Amino acid sequence: MIDHIVMKKIGYVQAFKAITVGLSVAYLIMACLAGPFWLFENGYSLNIIFGAIVTYISGYFFGGLVGIWILEKEFPAILFGIIGGFLIIWSAIFIGSLMGYLEEGLAHQNGLSNSFQDYVYKPVELVTIFGFLPIIFVGIWYGLSIKKIGKKI
Repeated sequence: MIDHIVMKKIGYVQAFKAITVGLSVAYLIMACLAGPFWLFENGYSLNIIFGAIVTYISGYFFGGLVGIWILEKEFPAILFGIIGGFLIIWSAIFIGSLMGYLEEGLAHQNGLSNSFQDYVYKPVELVTIFGFLPIIFVGIWYGLSIKKIGKKI
């Protein structure tokens, strides 16, 4: 039987690998749409970098949880790899978007609901739409890799 700490470590280490692959895919998608230096051509660079950092932090927490779900609870690896991927991305985008909302959204007089929609809801929606298939594919790999490593131990 694998220890809880080891299960969590397997989960978050694999999450870090999956996040790195996912962020690389996201950058490539945006590079195809907006040009290779899109990150540095707009005023959102710090928000995006902050969001990437928060993604790794989310990966630590949710990755450990997914490791336990798959290795101890024996939940389906593919399904919970995908669920874990969406939990990581949604929480990271939500927290990362709050930075822009607090900096700029509250400063504008457009009303709280419009600012929340522009700075929080739309980023979550756009990443979900454009990242749906990459999150599914990376999530499948993520879940299966946790299961594979868990079987070796």
